[in-house]
Amino acid sequence: MDEYGAFIEKFAEELKKYTDENEQVSTRLVKKNNGVFQQAIVIKTKDSNAFPLIYPTAQFREYQDKKDLGEIALETVRYYREQNRRLKFDAGFFTDLKKAGSSIVCRIISRERNEQLLEQVPHRDFLNLSVVYYCLTEVSPIGKGAILIRNEHLKMWGISSDELDVIARNNTRKLLPYDFRSMKDMISSIIGKEVDGPEDQESFLYVLSNNARCFGAVWITDRDVLETIGRQLKEDYYVLPSSVHECVVLPCRGESDEHKLSAMVREINSTQVRPEEVLADCVYRYNCRSKVLSVAAD
Repeated sequence: MDEYGAFIEKFAEELKKYTDENEQVSTRLVKKNNGVFQQAIVIKTKDSNAFPLIYPTAQFREYQDKKDLGEIALETVRYYREQNRRLKFDAGFFTDLKKAGSSIVCRIISRERNEQLLEQVPHRDFLNLSVVYYCLTEVSPIGKGAILIRNEHLKMWGISSDELDVIARNNTRKLLPYDFRSMKDMISSIIGKEVDGPEDQESFLYVLSNNARCFGAVWITDRDVLETIGRQLKEDYYVLPSSVHECVVLPCRGESDEHKLSAMVREINSTQVRPEEVLADCVYRYNCRSKVLSVAAD
């Protein structure tokens, strides 16, 4: 068992000290994106069928920073109870499209890595990827909540996958608008100061994501956004899928070896990106004249 797995078991035992007889603490192996399994902690009230899954990565970092485990557990139980009260308060939220509809958004995932999942969920294919749909729920210190929409939800709501796609795309524009900026601007925003330096390759790198920096790669499926980027760059460009959260955009200046770019993406995916966050091992190219994004090399 690795260090994080050992922490999960130890943390679950610590949580039991701060829960009451009506609350049950357990661990659960959850299947995530790309067929990756991740261990989560469940604190479930005996009389409730609704409960949040806790992925305690933030708590693990606090524990590594020598914060007292009991204090971490007590804070987590408090957050859980607050979250659980909200779930109980509006238990019909997800069954009522009038309530849930305004929270449905799009995400994009690898089609090849998620073949079994895509048989169970409504989706829209895009090149070698697929758009899937989630309902955003409460955001708390435990984490951001999102429920994957499955085929049975469409039957419950009485809508088609095309109707769902329209709802999700409109909401994504409102709730998670796209963000396109230079790599230098991105680094500057992260470190809190301007990045100075000579004109080099990084000067021509851009990042496409959303305002939350979470599952922002979906914006490569939006024709208007792709066209806007083309007008801004005034030339064709490559899209390098760095993760499900963002893509790197590189103008097509001079002769570029597309296969080398693809090899670079594969290398980064295998060494620097978490398995469940990998989007694709290929490179895309946008043609400003035809206004079409296509696979350039894989």
